[in-house]
Order: sequence, then structure tokens, then C-alpha cells
Amino acid sequence: MKVYHFATLQFCLCLLFFSFSSYASEKSTTEVVLTGVKKEIRQLRKEINRLEKELSKIKSVEQKLADEEELLKKKAWAEAGKRKKRRNKTKIRNREQKLLSKLTAKRSELSDVRTNIKDKQTEINKINNRIAYLSGETMVVYNKSGNSTRTAPIPETKPSSLKKEARNWLGTRYRYGGTSKSGVDCSGLSGQIYRQVYNITLPRTSADQYRQAKKVSKSGLKPGDLVFFKINSGRVSHVGIYLGNDEFIHASTKRGVVISSLNETYYKRYFAGGGRY
Repeated sequence: MKVYHFATLQFCLCLLFFSFSSYASEKSTTEVVLTGVKKEIRQLRKEINRLEKELSKIKSVEQKLADEEELLKKKAWAEAGKRKKRRNKTKIRNREQKLLSKLTAKRSELSDVRTNIKDKQTEINKINNRIAYLSGETMVVYNKSGNSTRTAPIPETKPSSLKKEARNWLGTRYRYGGTSKSGVDCSGLSGQIYRQVYNITLPRTSADQYRQAKKVSKSGLKPGDLVFFKINSGRVSHVGIYLGNDEFIHASTKRGVVISSLNETYYKRYFAGGGRY
């Protein structure tokens, strides 16, 4: 009887030991993951600081160029006024043409700088999205006017939430330029679902969504990724949202909002790639 009790005690102790070992291992793994996440957030914030310093410098250049553009414009108007009043107009016209050429060059330079500003702001927004996803904090987003605004964090969304929202759109008729359940086009659908499920504002057109997304191969697709197609003139002109198992939801011009398979011959032929935000 004593031997039996001793054996039972040994068995219980072994179970307790293995349970503790498993807990310790799980805790250790969690700590490693959290450490990795914190390190990534620190690196991303350093990148944000660097980009915002660059952005500040570019905006200073933009202001300087805008001031120079205004000055050239006033001088050109002044020369045009002189030409109307004076008889000898050749010299004045030449000076005016030179000023107008300078003004055109300055406007081109200013346009390049503004494009650069837009690209930096997009890059900052993407990094802020990643930080918000990792830490659950609010993030700073640059809007179209270049001003920064604070938005709510992106929730970590389960595939079921995506599928639930996707089902709500099934059967909606196609309408070019539409963004509501009374009628929606392909990029309008992806934009609305992303806003509802991920709290992310996508660019309005499928081409812009493709251009700004992180490219993903077909084999690397995950639920929530965008899938793009080059149907017209060899450029991206259609977008859908990947749901898993090679299925995606999209707004078809003929059938409205439906779920299709990437393995269908038509979509295989025109598939351009995946994108992730």
C-alpha cells in the first residue's frame, strides 16, 4: 500500500514538473516575442524621426520656391504692363519671356518638391500604421493637405471579422465611382471594407492602391491582402480582397459584389499581384 502511494506521489510530482516546464517555456517564448516587438517599434520610431526631419527640410524648400514663384510672377506682370505702355517693345518682350521661362522652371521644381513631400507623408503613414498595429497606440497621419491628425489605433482583426463584413456587401450592384451599398465599384468596395475592418483609408483608385501597397506574391497572400488585376491596357484596373483558400471578394462590372476564385482561368490570366497595407 505504501509502495502504491509512493508511486502515485511520484506521478503527481512528474505532472507538476512538466506543467511548470511548459508554462516556463511558454512564458519565455512570449517574452522573446514582446522583446522583438518592442525593438521593432523603437526602430520604426527612429525611422519616423528621420523622415519627419527630412519632411521639415523639404517643406522649407517648398516655401522658398513658392515665394520665388510669386516674385517672378509679379515681375512678369510688371514687364507685360511696360510692354503695353512703351513703343520700343522688343527688349521688354525678351525680358518678359525670360521671366516666364524662369517661372515655368520654378513651377516644375516646386511640383517635384510637392511630390516628394507627398511620398514622405505616405511613407510616414505606413510606418505609423505598423507601429499602431504593434503597440495599440494612436497614430499620427498626414492628410491630403499635409496636416497631421491623430487617429484611433488599428485593431488586430481576425479573419472572421473580415468575412462578416464581406458578406454584408454580397449582392451589391456595380456602380462606377460608387462607395455605398446602393452601388459600388471595385476600389470603392476595398476602400469601404478596409475602413470598416482595419480602420485604414486606402487610395481611391485600384492603380493607386497597387502603387502604394507592399507587394506580396500569390503564394504569400493572407486574408485581408488586396489582389490586383491588369485587365485593361496592361495596367492595374481591378482590385479585390483576398479571403483565403484562393477566394477573393470584388465588385464585378456585370455581377456586382461577388466572391470569385483566383484559380478561375479569367483571373489567372489577368492576375497582377498581391498588396498589403
